[in-house]
Amino acid sequence: KKGIERYTKLMMPLLFVLIVILGIRACTLEGAMEGIKFLFLPKFSELTSQGVLSALGQAFFSLSLAGSGTIVYGSYLSDDADVVTCARNVAFFDTCAALLAGMVVIPAVFAFGLDVTAGPPLMFITLPAVFNQMPAGWLFAVIFFIAVLFAAITSLMNLFETPIEALQEQFQMSRKAAVACVAF
Repeated sequence: KKGIERYTKLMMPLLFVLIVILGIRACTLEGAMEGIKFLFLPKFSELTSQGVLSALGQAFFSLSLAGSGTIVYGSYLSDDADVVTCARNVAFFDTCAALLAGMVVIPAVFAFGLDVTAGPPLMFITLPAVFNQMPAGWLFAVIFFIAVLFAAITSLMNLFETPIEALQEQFQMSRKAAVACVAF
């Protein structure tokens, strides 16, 4: 509660607000409408088995990789916590965040004439271009990428939590020793 939770309660809502601001800006760029159409109008004729496998792989990665960390975090919940409501909220906000991220990146890709198939690096290619189009964009960029750094660190901590908990439970290691072992 005094570590990751304290920072995420500030940084994640801040990141969410920044993504909304970036989404509004990206969607108002010249040429962004083509990106919105690309994102939301399906072209079933272009659907391939590789595309379906990639989508399923992403869903598997999103749901199962974090699943064990979620189970460990769930063990820290109080007995009166409504697990079903918590799970629904996680699924809802994860989907909202993914859609918002798409509403930032894809319209900007089309507005700046970039390659939509470039994958995850698009965030680091398109967003600086969007920030350059904004007043005080450098300030938004600094805040945004610091918030992204915190999101990455908290995701990493989630992945580390399961083996840390296992070492503590199986070998009666102290938390510090288990963290050091997993970090090494």
